[in-house]
Amino acid sequence: MKICLSNNPPDIILLDIMMPEIDGLTFCKQLKSNPLTQNIRVIFTTALASVKDVVRGLEIGAVDYITKPIIPKILLARVKTHSQLILQSRVLQQQIDFLINQSNELQTYCHEI
Repeated sequence: MKICLSNNPPDIILLDIMMPEIDGLTFCKQLKSNPLTQNIRVIFTTALASVKDVVRGLEIGAVDYITKPIIPKILLARVKTHSQLILQSRVLQQQIDFLINQSNELQTYCHEI
């Protein structure tokens, strides 16, 4: 969690559900409930493979769920897909911010006239 709250948080976390100290589901819930970390994407990588487990992981907020044994090519493809979505989201947000800024400048200019 310290890394997620740092000045350089990860974009994606590969998270096992069965971990010592805190399970992955609880950790994911904590991430998603904090405004500073809620946008970090979680991909569960776990041995829990029942439909119930997958649905629960996705409902908690994971963007993907990969069961073990992990096939490296599949994992890489899914991480690449989510990385591209993150980049597209950032570009879209920059465009929105630019348009809002332009609108604000136009409103200020109109008020000055």
